[in-house]
Amino acid sequence: MIPGVNRLSIEYLEDRPEVVPTVASWVWQEWGFASVEACAGHLVESHRGGLPSRFVGLKAGDPVGIVNLIECNLPPRCHLTPWLAGLFVHADHRGRGVGTALTRFREAEAAALGVRMLYLYTERAEGFYQRLGWTTLESLEWEGEPVAVMSRELRANAQDS
Repeated sequence: MIPGVNRLSIEYLEDRPEVVPTVASWVWQEWGFASVEACAGHLVESHRGGLPSRFVGLKAGDPVGIVNLIECNLPPRCHLTPWLAGLFVHADHRGRGVGTALTRFREAEAAALGVRMLYLYTERAEGFYQRLGWTTLESLEWEGEPVAVMSRELRANAQDS
């Protein structure tokens, strides 16, 4: 359980294969992979303690959100690595600290792997990440949309920040 977020547990997605279809449906609807099946196949490509790795937030055993750590999420900036990517919280659970908990957990896990700098890009959540201590490196256009490229220096106690 995550302190401060009522009854939220965070687990490796690979340990909860029964929730992959639900999470794949969310990811497909949010970011439009070729199909839900292709998205599910992409999500099961996960490596505990490596890249990519995926965590799912659960309440009462039901998925409420997901967050990933991947090598590169923005091809023009692949010299920056690794990336926090694909943070998604189901609409029924937004505004309750789930996104913050997933982000903090992912930061702490990345720091435990020896990652000292983490990157992300966002189209519409720059303020959310700034409140969590992320810094905007640059703004650019990607696939016709303005995005903010952000970074966060990690410490061993990143989850407590």
